[in-house]
Amino acid sequence: MEKREDLRSILPYLGVVVEGSSLQWPSLVIEPLKAISRGPGHSGIQSGELLFLAISDLRHSLSLSSQRLFASASHGYALFFDELLSTAESTK
Repeated sequence: MEKREDLRSILPYLGVVVEGSSLQWPSLVIEPLKAISRGPGHSGIQSGELLFLAISDLRHSLSLSSQRLFASASHGYALFFDELLSTAESTK
């Protein structure tokens, strides 16, 4: 991994930590990521707006908030989550 210049160049934007030869999420975001991965019933994320807020919170926890998301990103999450993604798909 140390020889992968393309990977090293993107690491500051991901918020992950290099542990030996593997990448790890910082401990403070592991539980929120697990909750999100379990779906809306577990995470409480029932809309695109809430997904955007959860992602913003994660970015803040990872100290990525200085690289702000465009305001239109919340509209994109809402369009995808609320209109394009079926309810059945969103609960998986």
